Amino acid sequence: MNVAQVNDARTLRQPPEFDMQSFLLDVNKSMPTAQRGPFTKFISKAQDDRRSGRIPSLTAAILANGPRYVGDAIWSAAMRRAGEKAATAPAQQQRHLRIQTRLAQLLRQQKEAHDAAMHRAREKAAAPLTVGPLLLAAQKQKHQQLQLQQAERQRQEKEAHAQQRHSLHLHVQIQLAQLQRQEKEAHDAAMRRAREKAAAPLTVGPLLLAAQQQKQQQLQLQQAQLQRQQKEAHDAAKQQKQQQLQLQPQVPAIIDGNEKKTENTQPLRKSKYDGGGEA
Repeated sequence: MNVAQVNDARTLRQPPEFDMQSFLLDVNKSMPTAQRGPFTKFISKAQDDRRSGRIPSLTAAILANGPRYVGDAIWSAAMRRAGEKAATAPAQQQRHLRIQTRLAQLLRQQKEAHDAAMHRAREKAAAPLTVGPLLLAAQKQKHQQLQLQQAERQRQEKEAHAQQRHSLHLHVQIQLAQLQRQEKEAHDAAMRRAREKAAAPLTVGPLLLAAQQQKQQQLQLQQAQLQRQQKEAHDAAKQQKQQQLQLQPQVPAIIDGNEKKTENTQPLRKSKYDGGGEA
């Protein structure tokens, strides 16, 4: 390859926006495998000549001597495809330019929105607190509603507890009345047997006395069992009331904007089982 051939290659028609790297890759893929070796050696020699300064232009040298290694048909087809690709380059550049312009507009809009939000935040921080009294009034109203709800719940619990105590007391009274009736009937029967015994011969005395003692022991056992049941029922009602008081939520009271805790405890009246009066 001489300088004259390179100068002649400069006069060849070359597509605008020509990409030599893409062109050589297209040519290499279009060539038969057997021809790729000589063409690769030609490209390497042309690069060495350009680095050593023996040729003024690598592109011109490839365009001038490339068809001899590739063939006119493959070379012309690759050159035509390169021209078509170069013809679409301005449209792609315009599209990229429109995309960049749109991105710049979006970034500017985002920055303006952020600046406006920061400006509103600064104005809000500098504005007087006009909503303070309204907020305090709303809190007081909500607190009053909570107090009313708590008072209604306490009243319902008190009524339920009183009804439960009344039912338990009534049940105990009924059982005591039955026990007293049984004791009276037993006493009357014993008196009747005693009168019969006084009028009857003394042969059945030991047997009758043993039966009376057995009956009296049974009555004592029943009375002790009834008292134990009454005490267990009373202890269960007392424990249930204490659990309800422990689980009851505490409602903070607001007085002049300050909060304080209100205790919801009531003293329990001692029952006769706790050493006090009647429950």
